[in-house]
Amino acid sequence: IINAEIFKRLKEVHGSSYEAFMLSKLVPIVGHLEEDFLGMEEKVHKDIADNVDVIVSCAANTRFDE
Repeated sequence: IINAEIFKRLKEVHGSSYEAFMLSKLVPIVGHLEEDFLGMEEKVHKDIADNVDVIVSCAANTRFDE
């Protein structure tokens, strides 16, 4: 994800410390798109809503029998 074209400018700005910078900012959150609060505890959902500026979604269907 952090090597995607959308992050090119950040990579230029941070140079050799880019990966460390990105990893300090990214927090993986497990959720479920069909559930209330995306399947997260309400507190986690509220913390995200109050403190996060950008969400990089990697949602995918993990059912292989469909």
